[in-house]
Amino acid sequence: MSNDFADELFAGENYADAPGAMLAVVDRGGLAWQRSVGRPRLTDESEFNGNTRFRLCSVSKSMGAQVMVALAQAGKLDLEAAACTYLPELRALPHRPTVRQLLAMQSGVREVISLAYYATAHDALPIKTAQFLELLFAQRGLNFEPGATTLYSNSNYLLLQAIVERVTAAPVCDSLQKYVFGPAGMRDAAFVRGPVLQEYAIACAYERTPDNAWQPYEYLAELDLCGAIVASFDDAVAWLRWSSVEGSGALSTLAAGPARSDGTHSHYALGLQVQTLSGRRLQGHSGGIGPWATDIFWLPDDEVGVVVLANRNDINWYERSRELAVRWLRLDPDPGATPRLIRPSPPDYGWVAQYVNEHLGVSYRVQGSADEWRLEERRFGSDGEGRFVRTLGVDPIVVTPESVGPEGGPPLRIEYQHGNELWTCALESPSNVHAEAACGHYVTPEMPGGWSICTNESGGLQATFGLDWPAGKPIELRSVTPQLWRGYRDSKPIDVHVWLDVAGDSVAAIEVSDARVRRLRMDRVRPGH
Repeated sequence: MSNDFADELFAGENYADAPGAMLAVVDRGGLAWQRSVGRPRLTDESEFNGNTRFRLCSVSKSMGAQVMVALAQAGKLDLEAAACTYLPELRALPHRPTVRQLLAMQSGVREVISLAYYATAHDALPIKTAQFLELLFAQRGLNFEPGATTLYSNSNYLLLQAIVERVTAAPVCDSLQKYVFGPAGMRDAAFVRGPVLQEYAIACAYERTPDNAWQPYEYLAELDLCGAIVASFDDAVAWLRWSSVEGSGALSTLAAGPARSDGTHSHYALGLQVQTLSGRRLQGHSGGIGPWATDIFWLPDDEVGVVVLANRNDINWYERSRELAVRWLRLDPDPGATPRLIRPSPPDYGWVAQYVNEHLGVSYRVQGSADEWRLEERRFGSDGEGRFVRTLGVDPIVVTPESVGPEGGPPLRIEYQHGNELWTCALESPSNVHAEAACGHYVTPEMPGGWSICTNESGGLQATFGLDWPAGKPIELRSVTPQLWRGYRDSKPIDVHVWLDVAGDSVAAIEVSDARVRRLRMDRVRPGH
């Protein structure tokens, strides 16, 4: 690969006094190419090297899945057993997901990070593992019947960790050392539940402030198998080689995920994303926690892998990693993964429309042209067959226009992800529900505290929740349809929707949804203003 292209990967940014990343190409012979930009810490003159530690973020899930498979092979647990076999606290759920369905994100368990946010109204509190589990064990509903579809949720791996610790009667770090760190030769790897900067020689993560300065970032909650593993760059390379070239870690085993109830297969297998890149098979995992960004994958058809570990996320490292693989292997650009290689800048979109599915409790604003769509902030390139695809992330997203709209304008209906249909609605849709009718307090036994809805100064609606409920800083609610409202903070849309269950002239209940929690119902207990 030419140095010119290596420079292209990092063009447009000044890394002289800024955080950055380490990148590598790995093949059967070992480390084939390596490059680093930026610095691990801005408080000293240190530079990135093979011993620099990073948070591995959600790549921790792949390593956790390797532990689960090893324990199953040793006869210590059954992947086909209901999870409540090992965690009887889950028996109150309406259905009983299996351990394998937890591994494959097919359990339907609600996202605990969202639940914690609704319980506290904060996303950076020092929440302990026991508190996360308490929230999960209080749930009486699922997002969907287990096996029906695939929906990414950190809750799955928090529960899997609890299973490991119960069947082994030991901390999960012991199993990680025995089945992953030791065999893979990961000499600097550690399982760190809480903050890492004070106790470990690790790169510091930085987020960019509004005045373009760099601010250190620390995640305070206990992450566990959701993202608690810390490892050096050399460790990450060693793990990828052990998991692929040497065969012991068996990425191919993790890639054999279960079929869904309708017989289709997800692109998320057992703790592993199974995708394609320019027609080649791709097996790996990506992740991010605040400014941390990690992407590690293997292309088995070419026996080449890529490792990217970054301590800033204002750059799309997941696209950069795939651009690196495409250039290294001289492949054609992939419209769903490497849009910059096809079109460096987004096109002029000819239309904008809003799509909604009230049953799922979601809405999206889409911009479109003949060659590319933009759903929220994500670019979807045309595959030339009438579909617009995005193959980054957990499950590749395919938007298929299913109903032709006005010539040159948006379609009336689109299919999004696994058969989910969304319909166009007005960009601004006044609700026929009188704002006063929705005012009141809403609670559920599945969550501490509750939600309080009242009118704001402009006559619209706002909601407060969390530790300071019913006080605290509110979010604004704007109607998408007469009954579905979307949350806004500081005039920017956030991933929170509220569906109003109207009974006569008042609202009897609300159902709160986001990308990973579907329709969490709260009943009205007291009207108020």
